[in-house]
Amino acid sequence: MTTTYRLRRQTSRTSRFAAVTVEVEPSSVPEVEVTAAVTAAHRREADLGARWALRGLPAAAKVTVTDVLTTEVDTATGDVHEATARAVWQALGIEHPTPYAGFSAPRMVASWLDDMAGRRLETVTEARHWYGRRCEPDATSLLHAWLLRIGPARRSARQR
Repeated sequence: MTTTYRLRRQTSRTSRFAAVTVEVEPSSVPEVEVTAAVTAAHRREADLGARWALRGLPAAAKVTVTDVLTTEVDTATGDVHEATARAVWQALGIEHPTPYAGFSAPRMVASWLDDMAGRRLETVTEARHWYGRRCEPDATSLLHAWLLRIGPARRSARQR
């Protein structure tokens, strides 16, 4: 089964866009192949999105990502990941209840952080769990962290 999922969301602050086409066929083991001509980051997102969609399914499938369409302005980190996962579910006829496909997947976050290594972080905003008017000082209470204003990578003296 071949299908395309188009992620199109507009909010007052951001736009999200990615269109992903997948071919899904039965297989003895879960497999993912990305044949679309895309950047390394989008290839990684497509691969991880398909693997995320396949986990926990009753039957194994082979997913081939054949096309990925993005825009320079409206496609952000995680958009290809989500569009790929939703394309796989759409091809399999699965109605997934989660409104967002999960940029919080550990491998996706690690991949994104690898891309951010070496860049200047200017602001971090945290959300913590408070109980009895206090929160734990370590990562135990951390719910979310927003990394804001990530500037370009600084060049070392050797690169100048």
